[in-house]
Amino acid sequence: MTLSVESESTYRGGVSIDLGRRHYGIKRLRATWPYGRLRIADGKADLWASTFSLPRGLPLPVSLTPETACVFVRHGWPPGITFKTSGTIHHFWTLHPGPTIKRLQTAGFRLCS
Repeated sequence: MTLSVESESTYRGGVSIDLGRRHYGIKRLRATWPYGRLRIADGKADLWASTFSLPRGLPLPVSLTPETACVFVRHGWPPGITFKTSGTIHHFWTLHPGPTIKRLQTAGFRLCS
């Protein structure tokens, strides 16, 4: 199956998102499966958590573009994908990182060296 860059894919897993600064006492948002989300669409990736207990003022979703982030597969438990920017690191945990990393590469993300 071939995916076009314009198609949208949403994945369910866990997330660890660096918010950059403290919001409501939270600097890093962590959500376990099935509350973490990764959406890949229009040459960007959005990370967020879908739970009712989050404050509304959090800067979510975090949008990452191929120009600002590179990706690599995180081995170990739980396996997943790491997004690395110039100043932050975000994680998306999934039991099947292979297809997800291929979809990110199709969207233009490069592997970190």
